[in-house]
Amino acid sequence: MSIIPVTASLLIGCYIGAGIVIILLGIPLMTGRVKPNGMYGFRTAKTFASEPIWYAANRYLGREMVKAGRTVVICSTILLVINIVARFQLATLAALGGAIASFPVMVALVKSIIYVRDL
Repeated sequence: MSIIPVTASLLIGCYIGAGIVIILLGIPLMTGRVKPNGMYGFRTAKTFASEPIWYAANRYLGREMVKAGRTVVICSTILLVINIVARFQLATLAALGGAIASFPVMVALVKSIIYVRDL
């Protein structure tokens, strides 16, 4: 086995790990366990102004983060399987993995911003 497939597998493994981290960060938000604070959660003037808005916004964001993380894990796993056959160049894998890891998170963030705006 050459170094490239091992490196590629490690790279994809990092994307899978990132998806798991996104899920783990979303769960406490989704379940309402995160009190208003300046470090973790959906922190805006609107969410800090009202505890009910804080919890509603963070529950929504948490659900979206769990969905995004699940999407990242599934798509990265599919990429790993496809790469076994296709043997993409490392730069191609980095670009695909970056898109897989970032796009669902951006969608979750935009949906959450729209949700909070409408509260």
